[in-house]
Amino acid sequence: MVMAIYSLSTFERYLKYYHQLELLFDAVRISKLKAINTNDLKGYADALKICSKGNEISHLEYIIKNYVTSFDEIIESMSLIINYEALAKDMFQGYSKEGNPLSDEARWSVNIKHLNENNYNPATLATSVQHQGSTVRLINKNDIGLFNDFLVKVISYWIYRIRCSIAHNRISEYVFSYSDEGFISEFGERLLLSVIKSVLSNAGLHQEMSILSQT
Repeated sequence: MVMAIYSLSTFERYLKYYHQLELLFDAVRISKLKAINTNDLKGYADALKICSKGNEISHLEYIIKNYVTSFDEIIESMSLIINYEALAKDMFQGYSKEGNPLSDEARWSVNIKHLNENNYNPATLATSVQHQGSTVRLINKNDIGLFNDFLVKVISYWIYRIRCSIAHNRISEYVFSYSDEGFISEFGERLLLSVIKSVLSNAGLHQEMSILSQT
């Protein structure tokens, strides 16, 4: 985290912050394994399930789903995408990848509409909205669990796609220029830091991590 704070490049700083979540997932896996009671078959199976998660975006989803304590500040950070909507649409939709929870134009536009209206909650996302002849409802019903699951998918996808565009710098990804630094510092970085802040405020996580210091 200290290295990120002192990074001069906005892009480099984002990657260093992101790396904190990667390291945290590794630490969680180790703590789960270390905490296994050999007589608890379910606990053993659950730990193995976590350890077998195979791709980076699923690691990110796991951390956010299990350790974010509040989505309020995160939603505020998500709303900053409005200031960079054209760039964001090009990156997230123009270079859409598998797992995009807003994979079509209608879902993307309705999601942006809700963020822009500062009306982002389970009831709103469960309401049917007409968009260019399509009826869109982002979650199937007014349910906090479905709302949180949807948030986890969107947040993880956005954070991960930004990371890939910075790290890979290839034609299959959006290629950043220095003129895009504002998008990173005023949206991407703030979204990422709001996630990190919420995760690290989880007392249960700190309790889990304490097992790593035990011999």
